[in-house]
Amino acid sequence: MIPLPSEKYLHKQAEHKPGDIFRPFPKMNFKKSRYVAYVLIDPSDWRERAPSLPRCNCLYTTDTSLLGRLSKMKFEYTGGDIATASSCILIYENGKLIFDSAIIIDKNNEAMQGGGFGYIYPVKSGTLSGIIKHFKREKWPIVIL
Repeated sequence: MIPLPSEKYLHKQAEHKPGDIFRPFPKMNFKKSRYVAYVLIDPSDWRERAPSLPRCNCLYTTDTSLLGRLSKMKFEYTGGDIATASSCILIYENGKLIFDSAIIIDKNNEAMQGGGFGYIYPVKSGTLSGIIKHFKREKWPIVIL
């Protein structure tokens, strides 16, 4: 699954110091817009994935409760970068890409790697996989984002 590059979204460059706590996900207005979040899991991540997550390539949600919990998650800024994240999370608002990040959700680590914020991890361990485990499996053989 490859997100189509027709929508270009660039993160605003973070102005954080290592140790800063912030919310990387966009604010969502559920009364005015429709949102969907996808987690694309690279097959190389299946072996080490968080045990609560199913073995599949694509999970998604339109559930406003789950999306609201994502948008309120707090992460710690590390100031570093990693090169090994091959899975990703994408959030769309009314069909337009508004957030994208590489994601790590394995049994030993939860983190995100984004162009505007580098390597960050949740303040509370297990919260990212705790939300994503409620996403649904995408059942179509091809997903066009």
